[in-house]
Amino acid sequence: MAMDTQHVTSTETDQPTIRPLKGYQTSCDAKNEKGKPCWGFLKIWYGAPDELTRTIPRDHVIYRCQKCGQLYHGPPHRHVSRSWRKMEMIAPER
Repeated sequence: MAMDTQHVTSTETDQPTIRPLKGYQTSCDAKNEKGKPCWGFLKIWYGAPDELTRTIPRDHVIYRCQKCGQLYHGPPHRHVSRSWRKMEMIAPER
């Protein structure tokens, strides 16, 4: 089995693993012991320690899974549901 150098497990270092987000990812895709994805919701972790916030790019935020606690980093989500486009299509007549 090949070792993934991008994701270091928390047993090898003192810091937990922080994965990058994939596109508009809003749910956790970490696999449990049985190999099934968690699918927990990702929420911005405002109480993240300074040691973790220093390891990610300055414009990114840390997300934490509500179910398993896996950490992710990525840009803050804006208009994930894209409901604002629906409002543009339904413009009031003048």
